[in-house]
Order: sequence, then C-alpha cells, then structure tokens
Amino acid sequence: MKKNLIYLAAISSVLVAAACKKNDTVAATPAATTFTINGNVYTESGSNYVLNAATATLGAFATLAVAGQGTDGKAKGGLIFYFPGTSKPAAGTYTVVTDVSKATGNQVGIVAQDSVNVAQQGLYSSVAGSTATVTVSSAGKLTIAMPNTSFTGSNFNNTNPKNTVITTVTVSASGTAVEN
Repeated sequence: MKKNLIYLAAISSVLVAAACKKNDTVAATPAATTFTINGNVYTESGSNYVLNAATATLGAFATLAVAGQGTDGKAKGGLIFYFPGTSKPAAGTYTVVTDVSKATGNQVGIVAQDSVNVAQQGLYSSVAGSTATVTVSSAGKLTIAMPNTSFTGSNFNNTNPKNTVITTVTVSASGTAVEN
C-alpha cells in the first residue's frame, strides 16, 4: 500500500503541476467550475488532458488533470481522472473504481490532492461505488460531473517538522471538472 501511495503521489504531482504550469497558454475555464475535496472548496484554475502509452504497471490510459485554487488564495487542490484505453473517453456514465490499473471499459479511477497549506496536505484515491458522468462538447472538450465520491488516502501534517504525522483517512470529493 505504501509503495502504491508513493507511486500515485509521484504521478499526481506531475499531472497536477502540468495542469497549472505558468508557461502554459491555458484558456480560462468558461464558467466558474468548482470541486470540493475533504470539505475544502476549489475553483478550477486550469486543466491538462494527456493520452498516455501503456507502461509496465498500467495499460494505456487517458487522463484529465484539473487544478483548483481555494477561496483563501493559498489552498490548492487537484483531481486526476484516469480512463482506460487509447482514446479520449466518450460521453456517458463511468463507474468509479479503486484500482485504476484494473479499470476497463466505462470505468474511471480518480486521485485527489488537497493542499490546505505547505504543512498540511492530503493525497487520496477513489473508492469503488459511485459514478462520474462525462459529456463532450462540440469542440471535443470533456466535462466530468462527479457526485459525492468516497476516497481513501493519507493526510500529511508537518506543522512540526520534527514530527510529521501521517494519518490514514476516508474523505469525500464532488464537483465538476472541465477540460479547457
């Protein structure tokens, strides 16, 4: 579990960072879309769609990573949706799965990252049991609506650098993500 969490953290950090690199020319999100992670509300600030080739651990998959900014201007959050396959997901309802490496067909795995401040962060992966609805615009851009979805993962509290506390938690996330 610890090895998988570290692997997910590495992938998540790269994709969320890619979703909000300062030198990207990212079109503004058309409407103020929001998502909530662990009770913290984020307004989407950017997104990045990537089609990934198969790896030794995962088959080919498409990802939509979205980054968000908290209302305080400091907190940051991110969602990464993993769709199995070699093409962009079609419109429809997708079943949320726990293990993205085993996802097939109309299934999606989701990773959520919650950074309330530098010392308090969380990294979570979806728990099977809910659905996400994908719509595709006439321009081919994705919108993903995610009702209240359960996640499990870890909260990292480093307010005391000599004593980092890692707590396993179950949290929820919901909202909308838009590819821009």
